[in-house]
Amino acid sequence: MNYPAKYFVLEQGELPEVSGGGLLDVFDRVTAYTFQNQFLGSMRTAVWNCLLQKSLQPTVDWAKDFWQMSLLRKATFLYGGVRLGQTVANYWKM
Repeated sequence: MNYPAKYFVLEQGELPEVSGGGLLDVFDRVTAYTFQNQFLGSMRTAVWNCLLQKSLQPTVDWAKDFWQMSLLRKATFLYGGVRLGQTVANYWKM
């Protein structure tokens, strides 16, 4: 086998996907990405419709739908929003 001549040391926390590996980490990643995508898709649709209609009514309708959701669904949306914020913050740290 040919190994590279130079090795480098990874900074702590540089690759969080590699450092975990437990079943709980896998569950967290799957649910986090799922909830993040639900949140992002919902907000993207509301914002896009606002731009097309040139009014804020789609966002108002989204907010009404959000408050009519069950508590569990609200929690998943908020968790998706938090994970999206973490993703953006990690991106800007780079």
